[in-house]
Parts: sequence; structure tokens; C-alpha cells
Amino acid sequence: MAGAQFSSSDIDGCIASLGSLDSEIREAALDRLDAMIVQGGISTDRLVSLSDELTNDLLRGVGDHISDGVFKRSFSALIVGAIISYDELCDQKPGNSTQSFITREIYDDWFLKSIRYFTSENDLRGYTSESGWAHAAAHGADLLRELAFSRFCSVERQKIILSELSSKIIRPTVYPFLYNEDNRLSRVAVTILLRNELRLDDYKEWISSIIRSMPLGGWMDVSKDDRANIAWNNTVNFLRAFYFNVFLGCKKLKDSPLYDREIPNKEAILGLLADALRSIDR
Repeated sequence: MAGAQFSSSDIDGCIASLGSLDSEIREAALDRLDAMIVQGGISTDRLVSLSDELTNDLLRGVGDHISDGVFKRSFSALIVGAIISYDELCDQKPGNSTQSFITREIYDDWFLKSIRYFTSENDLRGYTSESGWAHAAAHGADLLRELAFSRFCSVERQKIILSELSSKIIRPTVYPFLYNEDNRLSRVAVTILLRNELRLDDYKEWISSIIRSMPLGGWMDVSKDDRANIAWNNTVNFLRAFYFNVFLGCKKLKDSPLYDREIPNKEAILGLLADALRSIDR
């Protein structure tokens, strides 16, 4: 996978531009960095130091409700995810000239910072009229999906990801998921499903915990509280997206055997999700 190496100034310029308020500059920097990574144009040592830097950036200003800092955090999440994915693909294809480069200790550090970011990010605007895509919920979901894709994502780590995923979805908020966030979030759960390392009972308990968090009286109980109403709809839409990603099959997100697999326990998972959706249709 190794290719021509890009200069430090080129890399640093793109990193700085991830926080630009000009959407064209920000998106161009993202695309260029992603291309540098997948082409092997950044040394593995630099990839590690780069992700160390960006996982720290994930936590700068996190917790603010509306601020320009969301753009750097959200787009940094995508690059950290791209680096984790590149490492895993290198590991899955040992004949490559580039060897995997992330250790368990490095992964654990990035995992903890990424989970803290995903949990604490409050600025969940999707598209902004002033500066284009913020999309922190979707980008954070993509980062969790790449963490789940890694060989270092143990069963315990998978359970943590699912727990934080559901906590995010059910939390009262002013931000309805209007920009495909529900689909991106559901792909995290599908990636964990494809690993086939959790028990069916683990998914049963996880889905049940989501339903237990919802008001007993259904939608009418939250209809007069905007934040609770939005959370209720975000949760329902997530469960529907998860159902259809299992039913139809998750699209092949990358060139990995993981995404060629059939969904394990497909009928049982569909049954759990159908029962969950029926239980809240009141």
C-alpha cells in the first residue's frame, strides 16, 4: 500500500484546514488527507502521531452546544477512523508492503478518547447554512464503526460501543436526525453483528434496554416536550434503520472479508427488532 510520501507541510496544512469554516476548504482537506492515507502516502509513524494529535483535538471544546469548534472535532473524527481502518486493512492483507502499525496500547488510548468524544459531543447540527456540514453524530458514528472494525475491539469494547451508541440515541436533544445519521449509527451495530463475537442474549438485552428507556405511554407522553419528542423519534428511526440494514444487508463499506459475510443470527435479530418496534407502536 505504500506510495509516494507527502510533505509535512502538505499534511499539516490539511490538518489545519479541517477546522475551516469554509466548507469547500474543509471538505477538500478531508478528501486529500483520506487519499494520502489510503495511498500509503503518510509514514506509519506519522499516522500514529497524527491520530494522537487528532484524538486530543476531539476533546477541545467538546460539550459546547453550538460553536465553530464542532467542525474540527467532527472532521478529525473521520480522519482518526480512516487511520484505524487503514491499519486494520494492512493487518488483514499481510502481503502488503505496509505492515499494521497500531498496538493494543495505542488503540486503547484512541478508543477511550473517541468514546469520551462521542458521549460528550452536544453540537449535533447536521447541515448548517453558514458553514456546510457539521454532522458530528454521523461522523462520530463512523469513528465508532472503525473502532469496532479493528482487531483490538474486544467483546467488552463492543459492549461499550453499543452502550454509548444507545445512550446517544435516546438522550433528549434539540437535534432531530434528519441527515442520514440514523443509518450511519446503525452501521456501527451491524459491524459488531458481523464480527459474530457477542451472544444473541447480549443483543436482546441491549435492544431491551433501549425500549426500557422510552416512555410507557409512547409518543403521546412526549408530544408536548420538544427535546423528549425528538429523542423518541431519533430512537424509533434508529431501530428502523438497524432493522433494514440487517434485512437488506449492510452495503460493502470497504474491501474487507468482514463486509462479505452474511448477518449472523439474522432472523433472530430481525425478530428482536420487530418486537421492539411493535412494543413502541402505541
